[in-house]
Amino acid sequence: MASGRTHTQAWWLAHRMAVDQVWKTSLTEVRGLTFPQTNEIYEGRGVSGLSVDDIIVVNNVKHAWQALLASAEDVALTWTAVLDYNRLLGEQVVDRPGFIRDHAVRITGTSYAPGPVTLESVNQSLLSAMTTPDPEGRALAVYRAITREQWFNDGNKRTAALAANHVLVNENIGLFGVDIDLQEEFTTRLVEFYESGDHARFDVWLKDNAVHRVPGGLTTTQERAVRQTNGERRGHNERTAFVY
Repeated sequence: MASGRTHTQAWWLAHRMAVDQVWKTSLTEVRGLTFPQTNEIYEGRGVSGLSVDDIIVVNNVKHAWQALLASAEDVALTWTAVLDYNRLLGEQVVDRPGFIRDHAVRITGTSYAPGPVTLESVNQSLLSAMTTPDPEGRALAVYRAITREQWFNDGNKRTAALAANHVLVNENIGLFGVDIDLQEEFTTRLVEFYESGDHARFDVWLKDNAVHRVPGGLTTTQERAVRQTNGERRGHNERTAFVY
């Protein structure tokens, strides 16, 4: 942590929620990973129940998150930063991390197959995403581009999550992440987006459920639930106040 400087609310949220974000991001690759296991790995301690490769994946996400904390607050997302995230995420577990993919790929769970990519095409996609006027929409556009076009040989969803978080921290909005109880629904909606190419409904869902805004880090859906709970409590108190 840098000393003697004032950080933004989004940076502090990213710092405070680091283990949680590493857990959520790692889950796309390490099925069944628990938060306690993630915390042990994050703290540099040994952990049982995971393969060596799984532990490397989680450590790589940790290193990428630390890189985000070191740069996202001050510097807008660039192509170089996206490459660095993929490189950090793929070290020791992926062939040619930090380079765009050079072969055809298939995505598990869908018949959709992304077309070939070139350095020119991915740069154009990133430029288009980064010119989205709405900052939240910008983060989601970056996420969509990386995941649907599959820019890299592996680690595309993890890279996309880091890139989206970079944009949200840089704009002092908050964090991007899908909570564990929404992972199944998220996957269904992501596949629907892959196959249709229509991002409108996917964006609405992500803005409601995956953007955790400062200061408290709640999503729109979570804020609605809190307001409803508080309203029910007030209504109950008002009713019982007249019972003697």
